[in-house]
Amino acid sequence: MTDQDGLQTKVNRLVDRAAISDLFSQFAAGTDVQDWELVADCFAPDAVLDLSRPVWDGTKDQMWVGRDDVMSNLKKGISRHFVGHHMVTNHRCVIDGDRARAVAYLRSSHLDDPERPTDHEDHGAWYLTEFTRVDGGWKFAYLKPVSVWWTAEAGSHSALTDDQLAEMRDYLSGVEPIGAGERTRTNDEDLASKVRWLDDRDAITDLFSRFAACGDVQDWEALTDCFSPDIVIDRSRPTWDGQKDDAWIGREQVMEHVKADSSKHYVSHHMVTNHRCVIDGDRARAVAYLHSTHVDDPERPADHYAHGAWYLTELTREGGRWRFSYLKHIPVWWPSALRPDGPVTESQRNEMRDYLAALRTS
Repeated sequence: MTDQDGLQTKVNRLVDRAAISDLFSQFAAGTDVQDWELVADCFAPDAVLDLSRPVWDGTKDQMWVGRDDVMSNLKKGISRHFVGHHMVTNHRCVIDGDRARAVAYLRSSHLDDPERPTDHEDHGAWYLTEFTRVDGGWKFAYLKPVSVWWTAEAGSHSALTDDQLAEMRDYLSGVEPIGAGERTRTNDEDLASKVRWLDDRDAITDLFSRFAACGDVQDWEALTDCFSPDIVIDRSRPTWDGQKDDAWIGREQVMEHVKADSSKHYVSHHMVTNHRCVIDGDRARAVAYLHSTHVDDPERPADHYAHGAWYLTELTREGGRWRFSYLKHIPVWWPSALRPDGPVTESQRNEMRDYLAALRTS
């Protein structure tokens, strides 16, 4: 194998890993806003969703087989919620030609009553998955969620068992980072295009991480560098008294307000996942999921509050660096200790759907 062949194999593997990570994010976003077309596009025609699990009085074997069966049952289960917030992270996968196997971690929240965003059910799980490449794109061939923890509101229907731990261990043993098999050769121009896309995607993901970390430790200079000079922070939102339209415009105004808001807290902890983006030259558009926690009194770290949200963003490349040119934060759920500004609305779900549609069609 020549150096060029080796480079091509590595780049193909990175592109496949990114596409599989994106598929998890697409599945999460589609279910959260109940975009059934987007969800169905995640599954192969013969996909299996395995819900077999231990229950308090034994074992329940349950499988949905085929895309139609999967979608019919998913719609029934998900439609009882108004909105969801599925954060998927810790992706690991092994790719073998047009097949792949992966594990990922899930932290989900479900909100049933949009007028009561502090009343939500939370749970954590592992995803055990297999994929197949269909018409050049990755799809779920097998998906099994293994629940690890629940909040009391969610009402756990099962216990975690040694067998499930062993199943996770087996999956992990099969996802060691080995190289991918060779795919069809591409020319140098195609290879360079893939590398540029991977580099841009990584830089945009890193921008979200820098934005979170700099805000958490109140590094104002570094945080300022995350924004373009003409940045717009869109704060339009529903309130209990109706729609409120508000925006911070320009880097100076944005930083003035961000400093005032962030300085109320001693420290914060913003976890950003589920990045999805479309890149067009020096412009890009991206969505991401947020779970944030704030501590106001450093002597009382047990006294904190958290919330979950979506980020809808636009980015521009300036001087070789990606920066936010537009950012909107849409809260999905809140802690009971806080009174939210307003309800979660259908218009907010539709705004997220519009962003997702743009990512799918661009």
